[in-house]
Amino acid sequence: MFSHGVQGAITLFYYRDLEAASIFYKSIGFKLEVDLDWWKAFRIAGDVYLGLVGGDIVPENIDSKKAVKLIVMVDNVDAWFNKLKGLGLKLDHEEVYSSSRLNLREFSLSDPEGYSIEFGQFLSPLGV
Repeated sequence: MFSHGVQGAITLFYYRDLEAASIFYKSIGFKLEVDLDWWKAFRIAGDVYLGLVGGDIVPENIDSKKAVKLIVMVDNVDAWFNKLKGLGLKLDHEEVYSSSRLNLREFSLSDPEGYSIEFGQFLSPLGV
């Protein structure tokens, strides 16, 4: 694999209500690194970031059904589940569940504008 010069990754989500999205990601414990009126960057881990974009930069044709998912791989999915449930967030399932296709335990929720966020823990390398 050619990775020369790669320093990390940023996934961008676009929002009509940037402030509500920012509050949501702060509440689940992502670290706010850049805080501008139109752009927020949250560190997820190492050099992996989630970028939130708002204001007049948001494309007008944003679909109400978000066709992208943020998957956050963690060491202890149960601890994350309990943390987010304790914050009163609406989770998609009542408990952490096991994937039927991978050696993976996971749960998911949606952010304020409908983007899907999944927290997962591989039980073997890359779940295979």
